[in-house]
Amino acid sequence: MQRLSEDVPVIEAPASSSVRRDRSAAALALLSVLIATLFIAGTYGVFNQTYDEPAHLACGMEWLDRGVYDYDYLHPPLGRVAIAFLPFCAGLRSHGEALIWNEGNRILASDGLYMRNLTLARLGVLPFFWLSCWLVWHWTRRFMGATWGALSVALYTTNPSVLAHSSIATTDMPVTALILLAVTMRLCWRENSGTKTSICMGLATGAAVTAKFSAIPFLILIYAVLELTERAWFQKPKMAATWRIQALAATGFTIWAVHRFSVGPTSFSGIEFPFISSFLKRPGLLQSGVHHAMNLVPAPEFFLGLQELYLRNSVGQWSYFMGEISQSGRLYFFPVLLLAKLPVPILLLAATGLIYALLPQNQRHREFTSLLLVGIFCPLVFACISNVNLGSRHVLVIMPFVAMLAAAGAYRIWTLIKLPVARGLVIGLFIAANAFSCWSAAPDFLSYFNEPTRQYASYITAESDLDYGQDLNRLCAVLAHYPTSGPVLIAYQGSADLSRVALPPWRELLPRVPSKGVIAISLWKLKTYPDRYGWLNQYHPVQTVGHSILLYDIK
Repeated sequence: MQRLSEDVPVIEAPASSSVRRDRSAAALALLSVLIATLFIAGTYGVFNQTYDEPAHLACGMEWLDRGVYDYDYLHPPLGRVAIAFLPFCAGLRSHGEALIWNEGNRILASDGLYMRNLTLARLGVLPFFWLSCWLVWHWTRRFMGATWGALSVALYTTNPSVLAHSSIATTDMPVTALILLAVTMRLCWRENSGTKTSICMGLATGAAVTAKFSAIPFLILIYAVLELTERAWFQKPKMAATWRIQALAATGFTIWAVHRFSVGPTSFSGIEFPFISSFLKRPGLLQSGVHHAMNLVPAPEFFLGLQELYLRNSVGQWSYFMGEISQSGRLYFFPVLLLAKLPVPILLLAATGLIYALLPQNQRHREFTSLLLVGIFCPLVFACISNVNLGSRHVLVIMPFVAMLAAAGAYRIWTLIKLPVARGLVIGLFIAANAFSCWSAAPDFLSYFNEPTRQYASYITAESDLDYGQDLNRLCAVLAHYPTSGPVLIAYQGSADLSRVALPPWRELLPRVPSKGVIAISLWKLKTYPDRYGWLNQYHPVQTVGHSILLYDIK
């Protein structure tokens, strides 16, 4: 090949159309994330603390400030530490209160800057939202291309449930992002097996498990189904036992590290483990060895938390759902809530994606849709058999997979429509309709119900999907201008300390005592305890404050 003279300028070829298209898609995905972030930040100044936020903050602050984790074992530390990190950096510290709720409320009230402190706690969840967005982009772009990656991000960031739980200081978004990261590392481990990927997979799995205990059954099911489908459908070889041991060791190390390498006693009281019970009943050296080992357990808080979770699920928890109050779980609880809480465009596209997944496809798309179905149905099946029905947030982990399945459905629609203008218009309408349905609900993403079910929201549920104690600030604003002749009677379902908020003179509404005057009652209390507050049903509220507090004026 003849060498070009140095005097002849070299003109670089313009970027190919595919490169430009990929860059445009990445820019659109980034724009979607930025817009969603602005909507999330816009909720911070509107809502007071939700029910669980002070508890998470108190535990995370205890971990950071005192180096222990003793307040509550029901949730592991990682998500809570992230929530407490910025308040800790701002100088907030533990106060040593005996009760976790009092501790969290005192931390939030520190320096008289309640809303600033609450905002700092909520900002700790935002990086997990960004991580989940990037992983949604990464997955879809890898299997279907950048255009569909941008579409999946757009659908994910206009899902009100995602925005709602990215804007409050709870552990649901952290575990969602980390489960998605763990499954991503699982795919990398399969495709590039070795010590490095085994350790990375173990670290990601350990991080997810220490964000929320629900990650354990979810990931066990997902990993098991992936293992079976990879061998049956895609002829993937079985991984070496050494790599599995390395991944398991990395998971255990992460769990221990997040618990500050603690060592101490644990117990299995209240749980029947036959093999443990039989050991403890045997006299002599074996019994002594078992008792000694149980006093030297790494990360005992982790195992105590598992025990507490097991007992809680065994007992169940009272909740209201579709006109019924029950202490046990319902198989249809989560499916019904998902049908009511997801925007209609996402539901239609995801249904199309489900049909597409069942049709013959090329291997690459088949593998992608199979992964999505595993990511959706494994957590959903386990959640459906749970005895605790407290809200769709417990299956928030499926939302990234739902968004990607909806993008796959949009791809199927695109391939069926032959006219370029028509198919672009159809997909554009789906995106616009979904964004409008989400954004028009702002800032009330938490209490969002889609258009067909919105008028039935308070019949369907009164739990955290509608009433999470978030409207106390709004109640204060309403009562500040509402004429009253005496103290306001309040039955509030929330963890906020009412003595610290700007309420007019008030007193607690006593259960089973019909009263007159101005009455404010949380929807959750009215629905869950009809024997205590059902007498109010003969009256009509004069106003609904936000979406979760009913205001009565009974003469």
